[in-house]
Amino acid sequence: MNLEKMRASRNNPQVALISYTTVRGKNPEKLICVFEGYEDLPYYETIFNRVGNTIEFSSIIAKGKDQVLALRAILQENYYQDDRIRFFVDHDFDGLKGYTRGNDIYVTEGYSIENHLADRKILSSLLNSEFKCCSENDEKTVTTINDLFNHFLAAFFEIMRPVNQAIFYARTHNVKLKNIEDRIGEYFLFTLDSITDKKTDYFNLIGWPEETTRDISSIEADFSKIDPHMQWRGKFIFELFIKFLHQLKNDRTSETPKFFEKKAGVKFDPNGDIIRVLASLSTIPPSLSAFITSF
Repeated sequence: MNLEKMRASRNNPQVALISYTTVRGKNPEKLICVFEGYEDLPYYETIFNRVGNTIEFSSIIAKGKDQVLALRAILQENYYQDDRIRFFVDHDFDGLKGYTRGNDIYVTEGYSIENHLADRKILSSLLNSEFKCCSENDEKTVTTINDLFNHFLAAFFEIMRPVNQAIFYARTHNVKLKNIEDRIGEYFLFTLDSITDKKTDYFNLIGWPEETTRDISSIEADFSKIDPHMQWRGKFIFELFIKFLHQLKNDRTSETPKFFEKKAGVKFDPNGDIIRVLASLSTIPPSLSAFITSF
């Protein structure tokens, strides 16, 4: 395979290897951090700063978990000892996919980083600051909205259970899915007043192969053991949280708010690049803190 073909092949681990070789050549002594996607960088960079690790690093976006794991394996197989490189991957439903653990690789405690960015603690902080609910009269509002979010989470877990179970089955039975539809609007309708299951064919939405059985009941017991908030597909719960924040902003800035005492301006944009903001408010997983301080 020539260089041009490797560059054109998005999922070829050799592309990540080329990036590594280039970055290491320009930075022989610098720490290199390899991430799955672009959204990982602002999250981990923020957590690094919060933990107090001020070490400068160069980043490589490998464009996928498989590429991160494959790059690490390539370096190991060639006995290339680089103690200034760290790898970061999402746990997903399949962990390290058979690859060895090590002090050079971090696996998220939740399904992905997104699971750590959508919870009651972060919501309360945003309500107090960005939504300006910081007076004594707003305490009830914050409680009411948190309870509302918990209500939607419960409904969300019920609607999205079979979807996540199907993905769990696929990941643990080597079923190759096509593109998984992460837009939750394809699965249910959501407003601040209700959440309604669209009862769509979720097997089609997650790219289930036509020739593969749809009987996934065999993993019911194992799937029931995992925590839906932290261990189900993170992109689903993250988008629910973002949509919830967006509709809260619409309500807060309306002339007659339903969930707030009165109208107020909100500059915060839930639909913008908010990974860094949410990461600054999130609880730092103990395993991540320990990993970062070990550099």
